[in-house]
Amino acid sequence: MCKLSSHSERGFTLVELIVVISIMSIITLLITFNNYRFNNDLAIQTAASEVSLAMRQAQSFGFSAKQAQTGSTDFSKPYGIVFDLQNPKNFFIYSDTNGDRAYNGGTVCDGSDECREKSTLRSGISVQRVCAEYMNGTLTCFSGGARYLTLTYVRPNPEPVIKVFNSSNVEITGPWKTAYVELVSQSGTRMYVVTDYFSGQIVVQSTPVIP
Repeated sequence: MCKLSSHSERGFTLVELIVVISIMSIITLLITFNNYRFNNDLAIQTAASEVSLAMRQAQSFGFSAKQAQTGSTDFSKPYGIVFDLQNPKNFFIYSDTNGDRAYNGGTVCDGSDECREKSTLRSGISVQRVCAEYMNGTLTCFSGGARYLTLTYVRPNPEPVIKVFNSSNVEITGPWKTAYVELVSQSGTRMYVVTDYFSGQIVVQSTPVIP
């Protein structure tokens, strides 16, 4: 006669279930955090690239022969780009129609003033500060006190005329040799777009370049 063997079977205990759930929760949080950090880094890198490309576009318009506005026969006007700290989500390419090497326009870009193209930063990215370096190497950063930074490109020179204006639209005395645009994400990650007066070079940097 065959004798059936008995097996001791049991399920998970409450403690074991709690441990398993805790481990799975930690893994899920790590994956979510890493995914958020990756998306955040990608967003600010994309924004910095867009800003640098817009600078190069303004540089190209100013360096070459670009009509002052659609339908115009005037190809002699300089072009520039402006970063307004009171409007930190947007930046504008403009035609310097009055020749003052500064921005005289609004935020609509409807062809009624110097504004020619409007670009909007996405994914919570904004311009945190603009900084400018004097010819003697002294670096000065502006946030709420300064209103905007302009980079104007005058043919045939590839280097920008750098100007900074305060909230009363009064120019802060230069001259400046380097301009910095500091971008910041919602999580506080920062990137910098830098352009130089002497060479006209435009670079993107992730390492801190300003205090």
